[in-house]
Parts: sequence; C-alpha cells; structure tokens
Amino acid sequence: GKVQDLSDVEFLGEGTKILGELSNKGKGDSIVVHKDQSTTISELFKYIRSNLHFLEARNGSKVFLITSSIQGEGKTFFSINLGITLSLTSKRVVMLEFDLRKPDLLNNMKIPATIGLSEYLNSEIVTIDDILCPSPSSDNLFVIGCGKIPKNPSEILMNDKIHVLFHELRKRFDYVIIDTPPVGQVSDAFTLASFADASIYIVRYNYTNKTELSIYEEICQNQRLKNPMLVFNDARKENRKVYRYGRYSYTS
Repeated sequence: GKVQDLSDVEFLGEGTKILGELSNKGKGDSIVVHKDQSTTISELFKYIRSNLHFLEARNGSKVFLITSSIQGEGKTFFSINLGITLSLTSKRVVMLEFDLRKPDLLNNMKIPATIGLSEYLNSEIVTIDDILCPSPSSDNLFVIGCGKIPKNPSEILMNDKIHVLFHELRKRFDYVIIDTPPVGQVSDAFTLASFADASIYIVRYNYTNKTELSIYEEICQNQRLKNPMLVFNDARKENRKVYRYGRYSYTS
C-alpha cells in the first residue's frame, strides 16, 4: 500500500524527525515560492525554513542533502523551493545538481545547461567560478548544474576534488543544498552523505509505498545519512482532516 498520512510513519518510532509537510502544488511551474506572494505552500516552506534555523542554531548545519526512495517523490521540486525560501532572508545559497544520472534541477528552473560538476570533478583547470550560475529566481541564489551526464557517475563521486568543492562552498555560502538521486535506486547519496550536516528525505503521499519506508528505517538504524529528517509532499485535503503546520519532533 501507499503512504496515506502521517500515521503510516508512526511505526518508525519516537526518534523519527519530521521536518514538515507540503500541500499539493497543483499543475504548472516547479517554482512555488516567490518574493512578494504568500500561498499555503510557500508558508509551509517558510515553516520548514524556521525548523532548519532551529537545527542550525543547535548544530551549525548549513549543508543539506536531499533524497528520497524512488524517482517522482519531489526531491528536485523541494530542493529548488527550499533554496529560494532560504535565499529570501538575504542568505547566500547554492544548489548542486548532483543527480548525475537524471538531472532535472536546471531544467525546472529554466536555466540553460552549461559545464558543471562532471567537468569540474574531471578536470584540473575548471574552477568553481566557471560552473557557478546565478539564478533568475532570487538575488542570493546560485546553481551548479551537473554538466555533461557522465558515463561513470559513481566513480566521479569518489574523486578527491569533491573535498575541495565542499570546503570552498562552505566558506562562500550560508547554505549548500545537494540534490541527489533516490537512494532506493543508486548509492550516490550515501557517497555524498559525509559532506552534509543533515539529510532531508522526501516521502510523497499516495505515491511512496509503505515498503519503501523500510529503506528509510534501515538508513536511520545504520546511520547511513547524517541527521535524517522526513518531509511529506503532496498532502491533499483527503489525506488529513485539517491542514496544520506539521509536527517537528527533535528527539534523539
């Protein structure tokens, strides 16, 4: 069966951290957060932002890894709108299109693809400034695309230059958001996990299978991702009696 509501994750136990819940975005654009507009979904992103500020104050978190179990749960949509929401508070934010297999971040932001992570990691001469693109969505928001889709994504992620990349981005930005492939399909997110301070795992109502939540459970038990938290995407009125601003339980 599919995950229908929050009660489906109660079995994950007390320590399950739920960062927030997003209402259904409807058809149309991937970008739902805009500077001068307030909608239910943009308010929910702001609620998640305030929860992350709380986390940041406690743990100094600034690098967030975004993943999910399978394709189609909304992790790229989440990454984009979280990036915009964080940048609206005058913080410098960079988003990394680290789904080197099926990249969709630049496309959804209507930013033309240029050289990116695969060229940077494969070359001695490509610098961060060569691959950094300003985003038209917000003044403080930058994007690094995946570049040319590599034949060997798993090997590229083992490249030593990746340490330099994250070291440099931590110095230059307030927040770094890593959009990775789903963990139920490839292991890339686990390779990148050590560079993140916290991991946000997207579950989509009426789409994610309950059996896929066992992947998340196994991740938590074996500490395969740092500081894992859940976000529920695509909540509709029938999934719940009343919209409320999630519950944020931060228990160890």
